[in-house]
Parts: sequence; C-alpha cells; structure tokens
Amino acid sequence: MSATPPPNNVHYLMPPVVTSLTEQFGEQIARCVQHSTDLQRAAETLNALRELGVLEAFKERRSAIPRIKEWLRDGNNQRFVFVGTSLRGLLWDREGDTEVLELIRKRLAAEKELVQSGGRSRLCIRFLFTHPAFAYLRQEAEGDERQLADTSIREEILITVLKLRKYGIEPGWISFFLGTPTMFGVMSDNAMFINPYPYKKQSYTSFGLIIQKTRVAVGVESLYDQLCKSHFQGVLDDRRNTATWKDDDLDTLWRTSLETVSRDRGLADPLPNRLREMLKDVTA
Repeated sequence: MSATPPPNNVHYLMPPVVTSLTEQFGEQIARCVQHSTDLQRAAETLNALRELGVLEAFKERRSAIPRIKEWLRDGNNQRFVFVGTSLRGLLWDREGDTEVLELIRKRLAAEKELVQSGGRSRLCIRFLFTHPAFAYLRQEAEGDERQLADTSIREEILITVLKLRKYGIEPGWISFFLGTPTMFGVMSDNAMFINPYPYKKQSYTSFGLIIQKTRVAVGVESLYDQLCKSHFQGVLDDRRNTATWKDDDLDTLWRTSLETVSRDRGLADPLPNRLREMLKDVTA
C-alpha cells in the first residue's frame, strides 16, 4: 500500500514556515510588536489629553507667547485674564515680548472708538499679580536664578503695573492676590495657557500647556471651566483673597507687610490655642 501523500495546502506548510521566520526575524518581529504597543499607548494618551482639552505643550513660556498674541489679535476674544507674580516673563522685552503690551493697547483703542461711535463695550481685560507683601517669600525660593536678576520681585510688580497704566489699563482692572503664586496663566474666551511655578525655578523658564474650552456632558465641568473658577475669574470675583488698586492706593499696597496682612485677618497669633494643644499631644 502506498503512503498517503501530505496534504497539498498552505496549512500543512505554515508551522515550519512560521518557525523559520521566527528564528530568522524574531528580533525584528519583537520590535514591531513593541512599536505597535507604543503607538497604541500614545494614541490612548493623546485621546485622554484631547478630552481634557489639552491642545499644545511647550518646553518654556516664550514658545507659547505667539499663541497668546493670536488670541489678542482675534476680535472674537473679548475676555482676558492675566495671572502671574510680576508678568515680567510676558510683558518685559528680555524675558517676554513687549508686543503683547502693544496688542493690548490696540484692543483698548479700538474699543474706545467703538464706544465713541455709539457701540457697546464688551472687552474685559484683568490682571492679577502677587501681592507685594508676599513677594519676598517667592524671591527667596528662586535662589540662584533670582540672584541673577537686577531687580527684586516687589520692584518688578510695581514696574509692570506702571507700564500697564501707560498702555491704558485702568487701576480697577489690576488686582493683587494675598498669597504666593502657584501658576502663571493667560485666559481668553475659548483657550488658556497655564505655566506652573516650580519652587526653585522661575516660571517663564518652565513648561506650559494650552487648554481649550471643550464640550462636556451636562453637569460636568471642563478643565477650562474648572481653572476659570479656581485660578482666573473666580479668584478675581472673590474679594476675600485679593486687593484691588482702586480700593488701595499703590503707596499703601507697597507699604503693607506680611505681618499687617496676618493681623488684619486675625492670624497674628503664630500659635493659636488649638495648635498648642495638638503640639502638646505630640511632645507628651
């Protein structure tokens, strides 16, 4: 009896072929599988960032300034909030871009013409600086980087405020936050730039993100709206933690000390009774 011939189909040939290919190209196949996994993870990350509204990332603030200038040129943007220690890294020439100031001046001039011709003003520009009483806390933290500067933070805040007045910003549009800074930011109607303050590094030399306003489910706040409330407009609306130029003349603001702020807020006692009792429990 003759032997049964092997089946004449591809399935019979596959095992040895696969084994041969694996032996010959195993390393390349493993790399391809890893690349595929990496691409899948990257796509998942990008989708998550898109859902949050993260549009762009920058290694340092200067790279994002062109986007901020685009927002100022766009007449559809009617609301701007600028938050920072002194805004030196945005409005000064060496660290920032003085064209930002010029664009603000042009927007204000156009708005003035609109009002004079019978139109209704819709432009709203606000600035939130660190209160000068808290400036030295930040200055000490910046260490070596701050030593290279030729001005103190208190001076920088005052210089920037006076520049803004020259460019048409009203005193009532300028406020000062009673605390140390956490994040530089610029907010427009549909997007914002945020730029964290590392403890020992100046913010304008650190990374930043552009976040756009996104549509989310009913009852859910977008990241843009969360930050608007917690870091931009919401802070300006809550007068408990801010001082406004129209309420305090500049001389009074710059003479205010941290001790004065603490006393006015009922925090002059460095160790209230409740804390004393807690410390007794620890040391007992």
